[in-house]
Amino acid sequence: MDTAGLIENRNLELWTTLNTKFKIDIIKEDRDSHAVFIKSGSATIYVPLNPQVSAFTHELLHIFLTLKEIYIGEELALHVKKDATLSKFMSDNLTDHIGNCLEHIKMLPEYLKMGFKREDFIVDYSINKLNAEEVRSIRTHFKRRPLFQKVQFDSKAIDLYIGKYFAVKACPNLTFNYESGLNELMKINSDLYAILERFVTDWEKYDYNDRELITDGYDDILLDLTTGLRDWGKNKNIV
Repeated sequence: MDTAGLIENRNLELWTTLNTKFKIDIIKEDRDSHAVFIKSGSATIYVPLNPQVSAFTHELLHIFLTLKEIYIGEELALHVKKDATLSKFMSDNLTDHIGNCLEHIKMLPEYLKMGFKREDFIVDYSINKLNAEEVRSIRTHFKRRPLFQKVQFDSKAIDLYIGKYFAVKACPNLTFNYESGLNELMKINSDLYAILERFVTDWEKYDYNDRELITDGYDDILLDLTTGLRDWGKNKNIV
């Protein structure tokens, strides 16, 4: 396995630890970005022909969270798939996105602690995760009242609302000021905003190293989210 340019003093300890628990393969191919696929004690990291140690370490941290028994994205997806209400406004792409964002929230402190630069954490670091045009689109389509009909909520706008909220919360770029955009999301629907805000606050507090939390883990946090979203959406005409 060719690890030239991928393992150095900053990530050597992490690499060594992971290799005691996982069979890790590295595949170089003609691609633009780095990615990882993890399953049953094995992990395959896909890297470009000219890989970057910073991006490679990012993928190692995804494996690290698996070592810490963090499967929150997959578990959220299962909750959504078996729930008729949640499935109305939460797509597969959204649950994948939320899972990735939640992992990034936990990964970033470890990444910085290892000595890597904040701006190298994600490839779209310099892209604003919630711009004014996106807020306008959500506001325009989120809710409407057709003539002589019950109020309708747009499933795609709800999906976008939730996705943008999590993208902001996971954004590592401190130069962006999201206060105005988040305030606009809250104005669009304060109840939905409160559900998401409570969940992210609890997730940020969750310590995967606290052995007293291992029994229940983050199950209660995730259940609060899915229950809250289900209650929010169950009596709404979502189209």
